[in-house]
Amino acid sequence: MSLKMLEFPAILDTSSAEITTTFFQPALSNSIRYDRAVGYFSSGWLRLNAVGLVQFAANGGKARWVTSPILDSADFAALNLGDQARIDQQLHTILRRNVANLQQTLEHDTLSALAWMIADGILTFRLALPNNKLSGDFHDKFGVFGDADGNRLAFIGSYNESIQGTHNSESFSIFSSWQHAAILPYLTGIENRFARLWAGDDPNVQIFDLPAAIKADILQLRSAERPYPEPAWIKQSVVRESKAAYQITRPHLPAQITLRDYQEEAIAAWFENDCRGLFEMATGTGKTITALAAAVRLFERAGRLALVVAVPYQHLVDQWRDELVGFGFRPILAYQSKKRWLDPLNEAIISFNGGYRDVVCVITTHTTFSSNDFQATISRIATSALLIADEVHHLGAERSRQHYPHHIENRLALSATPDRWFDDAGTAALRAYFGRTVFEFPLAKAIGVSLTPYYYYPHLVELTEAELEEYEQLSFKIGRIFHQDDNEEALRILLVKRSRLLNRAHNKLTVLAEL
Repeated sequence: MSLKMLEFPAILDTSSAEITTTFFQPALSNSIRYDRAVGYFSSGWLRLNAVGLVQFAANGGKARWVTSPILDSADFAALNLGDQARIDQQLHTILRRNVANLQQTLEHDTLSALAWMIADGILTFRLALPNNKLSGDFHDKFGVFGDADGNRLAFIGSYNESIQGTHNSESFSIFSSWQHAAILPYLTGIENRFARLWAGDDPNVQIFDLPAAIKADILQLRSAERPYPEPAWIKQSVVRESKAAYQITRPHLPAQITLRDYQEEAIAAWFENDCRGLFEMATGTGKTITALAAAVRLFERAGRLALVVAVPYQHLVDQWRDELVGFGFRPILAYQSKKRWLDPLNEAIISFNGGYRDVVCVITTHTTFSSNDFQATISRIATSALLIADEVHHLGAERSRQHYPHHIENRLALSATPDRWFDDAGTAALRAYFGRTVFEFPLAKAIGVSLTPYYYYPHLVELTEAELEEYEQLSFKIGRIFHQDDNEEALRILLVKRSRLLNRAHNKLTVLAEL
């Protein structure tokens, strides 16, 4: 079951193809998600596409339609002139008439299938009515399919979901996520447009949920058995109702953690600075815990959160993962081959933008964070995003600062030493993007509060001539591949070699003997 298996032309029209069997039935049969905005929807379309819809339901699919009610001129006038209570009453009248029409035009088995799909939450309808500066009808016509592998297929054009639409001269353009990268902005634009409509964020289109009384009328049309397997979420609902152990974890402060006063002060300062800024905190003072507590507070305020965490090295990805899990997040790990993370991250963002989930979390290395694939993917996060950058001074490098995601409004940088040596431009770029230092907790303050008092005496060690030559060679190789994509593992190996060279410097033993 994959949309990639299907082949569609860039433009499909009713003159040269039978739209139902050529496009809608195969797309539905291979999808688990279908978002559709359409100006006109009729019960006859359901009958034509019954085979595809039943397979869609068997796949565990969920579909969302934004459509206009079937209105005559009197209906439209009543809806536009009435107050909210009158609108609701008028909608009930119109929709009851539509339900009666369903009974008259759909065959019994198809009608029962529609009722079951609405009852099970497979099909969800919302009604759109233009208002404010728009005085006409809702005529948007586009849709997006998605499969279990994260592949997406979008279309936009003149086609309505009605029998008449199959008889008219109609056409639409098709965009798939596995095509050339130049196609993605079109696909993303269609997805974001639907997300805005569904959430009611378009100020000139009023969105109504299907009234409960009308839904009850539709549910009465069900026959005894579903024409597809019982959806998994229905079984899970039964488990929840029987008080079995089934619970979705939400971001939270772990019970065993009590924030110190200075950590609370840091979080408050960050919120006062409009959720931007830098925590300049000494190593060992709990920067990670403070940052995640701030993320949890932001989630509690907004009710949803897309969290992106960028760290310099792979072993830090694993450390952050463990901390994030303790805070109730379920992070996607994005490093090494993009085959491991690209599709899951795309699917998670689509679900987040569409309102299917409240939390998305991804951890990545600075190298992957600066890659075109990763940036293109997170650019589709619509709202409520937070970027946490650990050891942020690394992101001041010239290549990295070309990839700051400016659409992410909430930004938190962490570092004990944020200013870059001999790189004023990099330091300025970091502070321009993340904001000023909103909280400082240097070593001098930390000792005796969160760190055990100690004295620090550095003893400098010079490399031997051979070690210095090897160090320079390794540094040259590191510099040559540092700005290249897909060389993260090779870069890591070279950095480890150079680190071991310093750790095992021959003259260390001589200096140690003199102490």
